Amino acid sequence: MEGIGRFGPKPGNTRAIELQPPLDRIVSSGVANLRISHYYFDEPLFDEYELTTVRATWDFSAEESIVRDGHNVLDLGCGDGRLLLHLADKFALGKSFGIDISSVAIDRFKSATRHEHIHAMRGDIFDLPEAITQLRFDVVTFGDATVNFVLSDDRLKSLLQSSRARLRDADSRIMIAIFGDGTPERLSFMDKKCTVIPFRRNNGEASLIWWAYKYDAEKLIMHRSVFAQSGWDGDGNIEGVVSDLRDRMWTPSEIAPIAEICGLTVDRIIESKVQDGAAAGMSTAIMVLKPI
Repeated sequence: MEGIGRFGPKPGNTRAIELQPPLDRIVSSGVANLRISHYYFDEPLFDEYELTTVRATWDFSAEESIVRDGHNVLDLGCGDGRLLLHLADKFALGKSFGIDISSVAIDRFKSATRHEHIHAMRGDIFDLPEAITQLRFDVVTFGDATVNFVLSDDRLKSLLQSSRARLRDADSRIMIAIFGDGTPERLSFMDKKCTVIPFRRNNGEASLIWWAYKYDAEKLIMHRSVFAQSGWDGDGNIEGVVSDLRDRMWTPSEIAPIAEICGLTVDRIIESKVQDGAAAGMSTAIMVLKPI
């Protein structure tokens, strides 16, 4: 399962991914011309969806509380760069980087960047480029649910150790946005659930987004499949984007002992809530970690 989703290699075709029912029937129907995305919110199509609902920003205010003018920020799993670009509008940041495995997301980030000191870079956050490992940062951040794509304790440990090594000094911080304690146990209602939400695209056309879920309550892993229709091709086949993800529902009590092994301790926890979707209103937590 470690090779599925945002941090794994992109499948070569839709037959190589395991969408949850009933979305699996879209792939097997023979009437769909689909593109695979590492993560659906990296896609411009889903950006249009957010414009009609709630743009995910639940970690923005927490980040503002630890960033200062002159800070160098490293955003790991940055997506389209929305968090780093927001901070650059609020603060006079130093040399800062956002890294993501999705070329679609990084291209969007680059097109939106208007600050010379903000850099978008395609790369693997588990194998950072030398240009990054030679630098030190005041803040290393994992935005909205990024670490939830890390399924094993060992992989998270590796990621936190690497992030700890990027910190400038004892005043530097790591910020992680995750679910709050108790939330994963409340998510069992999502098993086999399918949600459909209509939205209107920028060109005026109506569209639909589907989510289908399978929840492993024992391992606290959510299997999420998503499909959004973008139109029809010249042969009348459905066009759209599909994404196949598995999330581990990390919480502060699970991360704290792993962080300690990595030379980190909890500075504070900032409470928030899921803003949209099937889990709207449920508790989230922004962990701020400092070096021991």
